[in-house]
Amino acid sequence: MHDLMTDFETVTPDLWMANEEAWKEKLLKLPNWFQIPLINSNASHNLPDGTLVRFRGMVQDMHNPEFYFEQFEVFNTVTNVTKSKSGKYRDTAHILENEKINYTENLRSSQRQTMVVVSMPGLNDWAQQLEDKQNHLKHLEQQPNTSKRLSNSGTKLKRSHDETEEDSDAMEVVDETVTNKEPKTSDTVNNTGSVLSREHLLNFPLPDMPSKSCIVKIYDDKSVLKEANAAREHLLKALTELLLGDKLAADYLICHLISCIYLRQETLSLGQFCLNLSNLPIQKYPNYAKQLYDIIKQFVTKSYYLPLTIENMNTLSLLPKKDYECNRLTSGVLQLSKDTHLVLDETKMEQGRLDATGVNNVAALGNMIMTQKVEYDFKYYKMDFESDVSVLILSEGKSLLPSDYHLPLRPEEASLKIFDAIVEAATYYLKEDIMNVIRKYLTSLKLVKYTISEDLQFVEDDFIEMRSNSDSNNPVTADDLHRLLVLARLVSLSRGLDTLNKECWDITKNMEAERLQRIKNRVAPTL
Repeated sequence: MHDLMTDFETVTPDLWMANEEAWKEKLLKLPNWFQIPLINSNASHNLPDGTLVRFRGMVQDMHNPEFYFEQFEVFNTVTNVTKSKSGKYRDTAHILENEKINYTENLRSSQRQTMVVVSMPGLNDWAQQLEDKQNHLKHLEQQPNTSKRLSNSGTKLKRSHDETEEDSDAMEVVDETVTNKEPKTSDTVNNTGSVLSREHLLNFPLPDMPSKSCIVKIYDDKSVLKEANAAREHLLKALTELLLGDKLAADYLICHLISCIYLRQETLSLGQFCLNLSNLPIQKYPNYAKQLYDIIKQFVTKSYYLPLTIENMNTLSLLPKKDYECNRLTSGVLQLSKDTHLVLDETKMEQGRLDATGVNNVAALGNMIMTQKVEYDFKYYKMDFESDVSVLILSEGKSLLPSDYHLPLRPEEASLKIFDAIVEAATYYLKEDIMNVIRKYLTSLKLVKYTISEDLQFVEDDFIEMRSNSDSNNPVTADDLHRLLVLARLVSLSRGLDTLNKECWDITKNMEAERLQRIKNRVAPTL
């Protein structure tokens, strides 16, 4: 059996970057990471330059982001050969004496975040001894390392997360320079003085305790954004067919699937995107909503389908409730974890009467949709707990529940006649490799950091124009602008952009204009 650990002992930054995804997968397959040197327990001067290492500690400080050459060309004045190099995972550009940088269009700069990580403050001697015993690698001290000893600009590869050795969650690869505050390693301090400011040596939370510090550089994973357009095209094609040729509905559904709460301000949950798709063809296809859900659940990691029948509303416990006789909290359907997709099928609601439980359940659904909070009933008092659940309401007419975006479906006649064949074709089209691309797309975009540029004059100008052209009976308000900005954020992310530009803003305006026009012109469902 191939020894994966041997690979990591010899991997260099250049080898790592040549196939970064494959190396990350290999790293996650390791049964444990004890054989990857832990700088806390191993002297850095025993390690060759460019070694993959670990460091466990606490983030003590953050520096401003720094720019570096992610990709650049060097020209060798002796051999007249031009070579491509990368500044990633290095403190300084690796350039030989007879090489010079070509400042051409092939030079690509990027940005990385710098953090100061220090050893765990207050870690007692017995705990440190256990860590050293488990992670100290004696063979490092026995290897001659004179030719590869760390230089002043030495760099290593390192995981960015402060985690225990058993934790093999997703990782980042970052540069780091290590220094030791202990007197016995003062040589290392002097050697790395040109890279590490001495103020950090005196800036530990507990100054009288031996400690180490590590400059960690975190790189954003841009691969998700680069692949977003291709993944979106696959998803858009499938959803447009499943929504009976309605591309606008497919666009809104994609935005819904990547939405999440990104900020809370008092009672406002920024980022929520409850979508109500109405005008479903239930007379021709009574189970249309369930068939659509069966496809959606294959894309998302967590979901739940809730038919809003009279019986369900009158009998289900949606809210958690404390049972003092059993001394336990009885679970409720709305006690869902972050990023769960809740699909409410209102097409299953028949004529009948809601009792007190049913009325309370409908109110609980409406409250969660509007505030993204779930009320816990402790009998003697009630308490709201925050939630982050994406709610999709599927209905024949406009839902009786509130929503952020209501969109009547506009099916194509040709698609209506062959929906069963469309479902079969979509299942065939969505093979495992395409499904995995879509799953990664939907999951990863929730984690992308979205920034708002200071230059948003086009938004301000358009908002002023919209207000001046609006009907006095239906004026454009700040809520309308907020709705546009939330949608614009998702439109940008869905297209692989982490900031808003004029093109995405125009797409957003057109989407909302068409949606509002449909609502204005909607008629009673006849499908």
